[in-house]
Amino acid sequence: MSLEQNQNHQQCLEKLLWATEQLGVEVSPTQLAKIAQLIVQTMTGPRRCFHSTEHMFEVGGSTDAIEILAGLFHDIVYMQVDGSITFNFT
Repeated sequence: MSLEQNQNHQQCLEKLLWATEQLGVEVSPTQLAKIAQLIVQTMTGPRRCFHSTEHMFEVGGSTDAIEILAGLFHDIVYMQVDGSITFNFT
């Protein structure tokens, strides 16, 4: 993972941790780390331009847990179209 991807992963993980805590949802930090990895891997695919991690963090805002989660996941639907993701998390 590149330095930029590592920074994006950490930022994504922090947002996931904060949002789930605000919503009272219990998800293990290990699972949230895997979800953050999936999100960042998807958003940094080779065909991503506008729909990037920067865009994802901007869309989600910073004060409402639901809006943050919506921002993190809103463009992940393209993962099968652009082929930017693998499911090997070992």
